[in-house]
Amino acid sequence: MSLGGNLKDIAIVDVIQLVNSTRKSGTIHVKNRSRGEGKLVFDIGYIVSANHPSDKVHIGTILVEMNAITTEDLEEALEEQGKAGDDRKPLIALLVEKGKLKKEDAFKGLEKLIELAVVEFVSWTTGTFNLNVEELEAADEYQYCPENLGEEVCMDSQMVLMEALRIFDEKLRDGDIEMTTEEEGEEEEEGEEEDSDAAPISADLLGLDNLDEIDAAPPSTFTSLKAFDPADINRQIIDDTIEDISEEERGQLLSFLSIFSGGGKDASSRQNEQSHTVILFSQDELVKHTLMTVLKNEGVFMMDAVDAGELKKKVAQCISKRILPVLIFDSPEMSGDGSFEKELFSLRKEVKVKYPKICTIQLASPVDYSFYLQSFADGVMTVFPKPTKMRGKEDYVKDFIKFLTSFQSYIVDFFKRQEP
Repeated sequence: MSLGGNLKDIAIVDVIQLVNSTRKSGTIHVKNRSRGEGKLVFDIGYIVSANHPSDKVHIGTILVEMNAITTEDLEEALEEQGKAGDDRKPLIALLVEKGKLKKEDAFKGLEKLIELAVVEFVSWTTGTFNLNVEELEAADEYQYCPENLGEEVCMDSQMVLMEALRIFDEKLRDGDIEMTTEEEGEEEEEGEEEDSDAAPISADLLGLDNLDEIDAAPPSTFTSLKAFDPADINRQIIDDTIEDISEEERGQLLSFLSIFSGGGKDASSRQNEQSHTVILFSQDELVKHTLMTVLKNEGVFMMDAVDAGELKKKVAQCISKRILPVLIFDSPEMSGDGSFEKELFSLRKEVKVKYPKICTIQLASPVDYSFYLQSFADGVMTVFPKPTKMRGKEDYVKDFIKFLTSFQSYIVDFFKRQEP
């Protein structure tokens, strides 16, 4: 089953985040008439393979530029591949087995190819994308490992996007990237036939109709939409996370989220987005989805982590890229057994010791004074009130909208104050 859309309606950044957040597997084909066609392969939301649209960007040249192999090594391997014909081994496999390429350099090269492909797609404001949730086949060069080297390339999509936006920002500033134009997109739409098998994105197809079964195989049938409608995804998230909501309240929250769920931003408007990065530590799907929705249109890039290990990894990767993220800790009431709260207390103290310059924000129930005080004692810089589903249920939706509005303003103002 395949589904498609137009990059004028939804930016590729948002498409990648959508596939990541719904933990889907499949292949995104991205096409622009003047720039070519490439693809990204996902496995449970992680990027495992990519094809760059330019035939000048491939793994061999990347490895040479990294000084992982010599030009002579590459030429010899390509010649051997040519002689082998249909029985040829993937280039990476050949170089590794011949002792010309270290395994760790092979992974770095493949990861670099993924980043370069995403950087290219980010610069496309026109064109089309097609997501095939039944196609999961890595490009030839990614299928390189001998049996005794069974690791797979598996890159966190959010970290790839953050790095791609950083590289894009540098290249755009230096004049090394050419943005697609409206005219190119119009020519493409007029000159190409639509894929008759492609259908617009729907929440059913992405599995949002049942988040508990998010890793299950995609449904064989679904109700398609006439056009990509982010409201459909908002609706499914609300229905799956808020119990006993009235139609009026449901409509209020949907109407609010629709303000931030319009067409995708073009890449040029996302400059500096990777430096305005927040990491949300939460297990609440509603909080993760709604905060990402209201922050992305303000140029704030949000990642999420559901456990301490994932949070530490993402913080370390940000620091390695010289990006100082803001850490947001969700309130612990969603964990009935208290495990999330215990992990939270330990994690806050660890962050304070290891990363004293990182700003930390704790979301908390307005009436939990002892938790407020404990948060400040653990080194949290700000405690931000967040309504809970257990208290004030009648006004929960109204209060939650106020929370989202206020938090968006707070974060935007915070980053403005950090600018030189």
